[in-house]
Amino acid sequence: MRIDDAVKLQAEIENGLFEQKKVISDGPKWPQIQDLVRKARTELSSSLDDAESTQEEALGTYYEAVNKTGPVWRFSGLYAGHLWIFLVGVLVSIFFFYYFSWDDIIKSEILSKEHNLSIGVVAWEIIGSILRCLWWLRFNVGRSNYRKGWRLHYISAPFLGGILGAIVYILIFGGLVSVSNQNFTPENAFAMIPIAAFAGFNWEWAVKLFKKIEKVFDTGKDDKPKNDLYLRLYNLYNIY
Repeated sequence: MRIDDAVKLQAEIENGLFEQKKVISDGPKWPQIQDLVRKARTELSSSLDDAESTQEEALGTYYEAVNKTGPVWRFSGLYAGHLWIFLVGVLVSIFFFYYFSWDDIIKSEILSKEHNLSIGVVAWEIIGSILRCLWWLRFNVGRSNYRKGWRLHYISAPFLGGILGAIVYILIFGGLVSVSNQNFTPENAFAMIPIAAFAGFNWEWAVKLFKKIEKVFDTGKDDKPKNDLYLRLYNLYNIY
């Protein structure tokens, strides 16, 4: 069995394909597919055509089991439809947040004028995180590689994106890190919003910004030349 087919089968086993009532009662059962896969591996050394035919039979049995499941399982376990609804729902919530001008209430009553842009930064960070999730969810569902163990990752992504957006804004506004060789003010929405969206899409890049803070507060490297200079003067003094 090819690697992609094996990964696909393992994903559906984890998602509970063979635990569905219709599959349990009417079949096919997991041992049947397992026997066909074992038979294909045995035939591979003697006849490639027979091995491919047995492999296709195993895949056909797998698809038969998928088709016998109910629409509820296929919607959640195969197509991850509940996650699509959740992620799109967060996007719709952001739209209504701005449509009803709830951001103006926060800006006027909670934030100072110089930090009004932070609301937009956090929102676009969340949008970038949702784009990341939808992008990879599309590939995983299309390849039948989606696993129910990934639910926590997709559900927590918008919240992690919002937190990353707030921290990135604070770092840039405070002047602790720089993301470009060109000078720009943190109050410039046309500069900050693309950075926030990219940080939401690329978490690894945002984490690298955090690591830059280590260079700001790490004094060990600065003290080392001083210690070396002191040691040299000390040795020179002892010689003479």
